[in-house]
Amino acid sequence: MSPITLFLKKLQESNFRFFALLALVVVSLPLNMHVNAYCIGLFSLNTFLSVRKTDLEKNRTLIFLYAAHILFFSLLLVSVFYSENTGLGLTKMETKLSFLLLPLSYYLGLGKLKKEQLNFLKKAFVVSVLAAVIFCFIESLIKAGATGNLLELQSSKLSNPLMHRGYLSIFIGFSIILLWENKSVYSTYRISSISLLAFTLILLQGRMNILALILVVLGYFLIQAIQYRNRKIFAYLGGVILFIIILFQVIPKQYNRFNQPLTFEYNLSKPDSEDFTGITIRLAIWQHAIPLIKQQPFFGYGIGDTPKKQLEEYHKTGFVKGISQRYNCHNQYLESILAAGIFASLILILILILYVIQGLKAQNPYLIMIVIYFFLSMLTESLLERHWGVTTFTVLLPILYKETLLKKEG
Repeated sequence: MSPITLFLKKLQESNFRFFALLALVVVSLPLNMHVNAYCIGLFSLNTFLSVRKTDLEKNRTLIFLYAAHILFFSLLLVSVFYSENTGLGLTKMETKLSFLLLPLSYYLGLGKLKKEQLNFLKKAFVVSVLAAVIFCFIESLIKAGATGNLLELQSSKLSNPLMHRGYLSIFIGFSIILLWENKSVYSTYRISSISLLAFTLILLQGRMNILALILVVLGYFLIQAIQYRNRKIFAYLGGVILFIIILFQVIPKQYNRFNQPLTFEYNLSKPDSEDFTGITIRLAIWQHAIPLIKQQPFFGYGIGDTPKKQLEEYHKTGFVKGISQRYNCHNQYLESILAAGIFASLILILILILYVIQGLKAQNPYLIMIVIYFFLSMLTESLLERHWGVTTFTVLLPILYKETLLKKEG
């Protein structure tokens, strides 16, 4: 029997089909947004049509987590109906549809998967992220060769062939932690892959993503040092900190946004990008978001009207750059409050807390690191406003959570 025939025969089994389609969702996640959306639709449709009563997820903790995802989606959906711009609201809800489809699909079938299959999904995700990074490098090297400009290999220019640099940075941060966790992968592959991903993260210059990853890594070593009272770990921790400081001092200025002067002063009437840093842009945006939140803290303005309300606020103060760029909140928690009120943001935070609690119960520091990394990244970016952020949140985190539960059960 040929491999293709054998594979097609296996696909007739609902458990294998569930796993194969979910693997397709995971692999396509960092590679192509449209392909990934179709894969999620196919995966969900297959799950709904082939569900059996024995497949239902029995774990109460997971069911509560799925319910929190769906509640977050529901609050945003309700806000569409008190938005004046319902068309934009519905378009935004299409992006967030995974908050509804994937928890339901996981409830109907995630209990089928074994630890080995969940571990395979993690490895497949890391490999696809590495493929995405290599593709971006090849594309940027071709452009750099054609233009003679090595700046094609940094910041948004490096990630543009696939996605915004913030989302590629999220994928890279997840992959570094997953590679670190997986001791079964041979060391040469792990070290070279982590090195490539870390180098790419620096070139992307997503400061909050880099800082968030540094914080969770240092936090891990600090907890280990305190827990085991091992001086070697303290020495290693100090060495890592020293290496990071030296690294960002020697990186050329054009590749190093960390060398920007630390300032909290800004002029709203200045249109030029050079008059703002990443910090001051966000401070200016948040300065306009807070008064809006104070006016409508419980229900927000409706997901379809938040861009309009923010733009109106920018016009009131003459925030030229905000008007020209039509900035969103650059903070997912504020974004959620503006759209559907403070309860939407609290539900989002609750979901993150549930992940952390499970990580603590199962003594899985890597799950906690990933969740904190995502939490910190959402402080300076509205990550759940685009497909890559939503799918990362709804595809990967429940898989890691389920694997943790199975490990805990032995």
